[in-house]
Amino acid sequence: MNWNGKEDTIDCLKSLKNITYPNYEVIVIDNASTDGSVEEFQELVDIKLIVNKENLGYSKGNNVGIQYAINNKADYVLILNNDTVVDPHFLSELVKIANSNEKIGILGPKTYYAEPDNMIYYAGAKINWYTGQPKHIGQKKIDDEQFNQIKNVDFVAGSCMLIKREVIEKIGMLPTDYFLLWEDIDYSVKANRNGFELVYVPSSKIWHKESVSIKKIKTYRIYYSARNRLIFHKKYATKLEYFSSTIYFILYQLPLSCLFMFIRNKNLNVISYSLKGLFQGIFYKY
Repeated sequence: MNWNGKEDTIDCLKSLKNITYPNYEVIVIDNASTDGSVEEFQELVDIKLIVNKENLGYSKGNNVGIQYAINNKADYVLILNNDTVVDPHFLSELVKIANSNEKIGILGPKTYYAEPDNMIYYAGAKINWYTGQPKHIGQKKIDDEQFNQIKNVDFVAGSCMLIKREVIEKIGMLPTDYFLLWEDIDYSVKANRNGFELVYVPSSKIWHKESVSIKKIKTYRIYYSARNRLIFHKKYATKLEYFSSTIYFILYQLPLSCLFMFIRNKNLNVISYSLKGLFQGIFYKY
């Protein structure tokens, strides 16, 4: 999916041309870009371009592509951020593991930062339900093959998710409560609680220009971070977990986030956006 990121999207598409998996279609969803992206993509003959009339956010934007894929009888749907480049074998490795066990529903690759390209961004994930903290295993560690075991995880990162058709048929498409941030965690947990395994596949590799699009709207990041984590825990945590994670967030994590964002941006708006996200999250009815 693209939103004012045509250079990154072109890099991603170039890397997809070299993959070894033989049977696939590339769908580019443009979320109402204003940087000339659509005109650029219309020149490409080897993609399916779908242009949304407005910025629908991560979930709704991707759901347009998911619906197209399901309508065209796809066995798998791959959600891939436009700010990634892929190893030629990444999709073949994901599909191979997916086909090995019918219980597997969603899979994700070993993901590196673009720079340095041997530093890990995602090698699996855990959720601490009492602090409300999701954690990428191995994040910011240099890859020394210490995370080379296939394993079940708490969630698959939204930068690259291979989803079986059966998952979509059973639990539907991506949740639309969030706009951006936390959708991948929500969808992973929902799939897992409906009987599907979530699997990290280290032999599949991609590189991620982490949070490129989010950096363009810095003040919104802290708003959606505050709002969406509360919505997620309201949906899935026990009452004790929700109480514990909310107290931890209000008394510890939110003040630290505000301080960090203020030091980096020198903008007092981060406080008002944080409080707005906090109250909207607490009172949100899903």
